[in-house]
Amino acid sequence: FAQLFQNAHFFNCFTIGQNHTVTATNTGPQMGLSLILNRDELTESIQEPYNTDSNIENGHGMRIVVHEKGTAPSVVDHGFDISPGQSTSVSLEVETIEVLGEPYGKCSSNYHKWGIDTTFKYTQFECESRCFNRLLSERCGCVSASVLLPLNLSAPQCSGTIARAQQKERCVTRVKDAIRFKPKSMCQCLTPCKETQYAKTVTQSVWPSSNVILDFLK
Repeated sequence: FAQLFQNAHFFNCFTIGQNHTVTATNTGPQMGLSLILNRDELTESIQEPYNTDSNIENGHGMRIVVHEKGTAPSVVDHGFDISPGQSTSVSLEVETIEVLGEPYGKCSSNYHKWGIDTTFKYTQFECESRCFNRLLSERCGCVSASVLLPLNLSAPQCSGTIARAQQKERCVTRVKDAIRFKPKSMCQCLTPCKETQYAKTVTQSVWPSSNVILDFLK
């Protein structure tokens, strides 16, 4: 039901419904997928340095990403945070986009053109992320922790103390600038011929309420 994968920013992550179909029989907050997530605290407090380079890694809670089935999850760029002790409701509006290929335009449905070997369904964001990681590996000798695959185990991550010690930041910045100012010549990733997007509305409330917490904990 849940597929485990590792993320350098959030460690253990789980994809629900990647290999199985989860079907809702109707719409509304009572008819969707409902989960109770238990975030166990460590028995001993472990102090870590505050990461001034990140806006999302210093919080306490979990990060959720809703993505099309079969695509690679982008937890850092497309996820949202949920807080402990909160009931979080996520309303989804689904939109399917189809793009006409030649002779009307250009689109792609796989990674073959870019020499990327993966079982994930094609997305433009993932293609650009993998292209960025390949350029980092070739030019800077390190890889980005945000990209799920491919993982070059022989190269260090371009973040944290390793990056500072080896002065990788300037090289990473140059690669980012090169892609930003010359995207077509660096990473020619096309729009998907067909993709599904999810517009999300997130609301939260305190959970469980004080008048039911004793019965809940039984």
